Amino acid sequence: MEKTLDQFAIGESGIVKIVVGEGKIKRRLFDMGITPGAEILLRKKAPLGDPMEITVRGYELTLRKTEAACVGMNVAVETATVAKEGAKKCNVLHWRAIQTAVKQRCLTVLPGLPRTSVTGPA
Repeated sequence: MEKTLDQFAIGESGIVKIVVGEGKIKRRLFDMGITPGAEILLRKKAPLGDPMEITVRGYELTLRKTEAACVGMNVAVETATVAKEGAKKCNVLHWRAIQTAVKQRCLTVLPGLPRTSVTGPA
């Protein structure tokens, strides 16, 4: 299965097939080790999906979603399925942790904002 890096789910991995984009972006990605044949694992995503943390060539790297969209990947179908199920479990655990912190008054939910918008202690 082929897709771009920005479409990955947490825990999904694949092999870089092609890197596209204008000169500066493409050169920057190459300099960071994102070259055809490199294996990439998506470790984390910010709540809105930007930025994302990946593991490439043994180190962690943070990319913007626009940069990740320039990386074409080959993904094994079974990897994609496992990652999707893992992401669902991760989101449930994350939401439970937020609910617990609100109950313990470690976080405050701001009225009028989406339920996921919280602030820490001042």
